[in-house]
Amino acid sequence: MQTIVLRNMGENKDLVQSFKMTTIRNSFGVYGQRTIIRLVEASQYLLEGKQIGDCITYEIDKSLWGEVRVKMPITAILPRGDESNHLEAKKQLKKLVALPLEYEAPNGDWVATTLISKVVFSKATGEAALTIQPEIWEAILDFSKGFRRFELNKALELKSAYSLRLYQLISGQERPLSYTLPALKKMFGVEKKYPRPADFIKRVVIPAKEELDAVAPYSFDYKPILERKSGRGKAGITGITFIPYFQPKNRDQELEEKHDFNTLKRRYPGVVSLPQSVTNYLIHTLGFTAPGIENNKQVLLQGYQYIQDFETTFLRKLANGSRKAKNPQGYVIKAIKSQLKENGIQI
Repeated sequence: MQTIVLRNMGENKDLVQSFKMTTIRNSFGVYGQRTIIRLVEASQYLLEGKQIGDCITYEIDKSLWGEVRVKMPITAILPRGDESNHLEAKKQLKKLVALPLEYEAPNGDWVATTLISKVVFSKATGEAALTIQPEIWEAILDFSKGFRRFELNKALELKSAYSLRLYQLISGQERPLSYTLPALKKMFGVEKKYPRPADFIKRVVIPAKEELDAVAPYSFDYKPILERKSGRGKAGITGITFIPYFQPKNRDQELEEKHDFNTLKRRYPGVVSLPQSVTNYLIHTLGFTAPGIENNKQVLLQGYQYIQDFETTFLRKLANGSRKAKNPQGYVIKAIKSQLKENGIQI
């Protein structure tokens, strides 16, 4: 059994979630979505190899058959102010044992399974041991289709599952996102609900926008996608385009400063030696810190100067590997040095 020690519940962070888990088909309520977030959080700390003392303990145990058991405080999935409601938590975890998840496997196969195959709740410790299906754990760790980064505590504050899922989808995005109505309804597990597009917008999209406007760092405007059938009659709604926008007033300022380029270049002059787009990619995607860029600026500058398509191709090929590496910065720097050596550049 491998035990990792996670952050204190009061500490905030930007969580990275695979795009596969962001868009996975499920009809979970907000408790189910919070459970997924906690599993993603545990996996992220495991990948990073982090241990933070004097915090809450999560235990992760992988069996010979690939099943993963994650033990966590049952309060982890409860809303703030209701941490003592263990009865509700047990009720919601019981639902997750039966509710299906659907996704596409790497080979293109369609897979239907459950998030949790077994739950054991300890009255003595107040902990829940969740047995996770192997394929779900693999999906949590699979960044091959990209990822989304969102503020953890803001996500946990959201009261609607639809708000939470749309927040994850649009967080950090600068370009509009377009989905057909069938794709959206499938993602949210509501294919049999809201037969009228206007009802889906009224019951799902508008309430989610209102909640995100009030509390989240990212919210959205939306435009229905209209299409006429056979070129006749009134155009019907066939999809929705979401236009994300950033709300600084709802953002954790300490977290924002860690990623804000102007703040970084004041504190770490070496950061401005690289283009802002490269610096942003190193921090937001490859797991670098500003001091890490400062300490490795010579290697990074040589990589930028002497490795072909350094930003658009070379660094992007390292994204998945860096996410899985115990030391993401070390992984990237080693790869750059190796490529420079292959190119005949002396470091």
